[in-house]
Amino acid sequence: MSSPYDRGDYDPLDTFAFEALSVSTAAVGFTAATMAGTPATGKPASAAFVTVEGAPVRMRADGTNPTASVGRLFPIGASFVVWGARDLASVRFIRQNGATATLSTEFARQVA
Repeated sequence: MSSPYDRGDYDPLDTFAFEALSVSTAAVGFTAATMAGTPATGKPASAAFVTVEGAPVRMRADGTNPTASVGRLFPIGASFVVWGARDLASVRFIRQNGATATLSTEFARQVA
């Protein structure tokens, strides 16, 4: 699936990988190997489209681990986008309460 749309004079994004990231009591980030893409293309992810499931999470993209009470809060059902290689590599997540959360994430890269 390409987004936002396919046109010859536009640089669309191509969704190429999916990750169901478990978020518990220790801060975690996206899996580097998943974001790297396939060797044939040589293009890593430039965006991650994320949906929060199971429990609220907190996020920080400044390279510092969030805590259960510090960081941007995303409730169950929230969707957000993480843009750019630097933020994709530095973003970290932690659950807010006792349940384990899952971040259903699709990674996309520029086609051209």
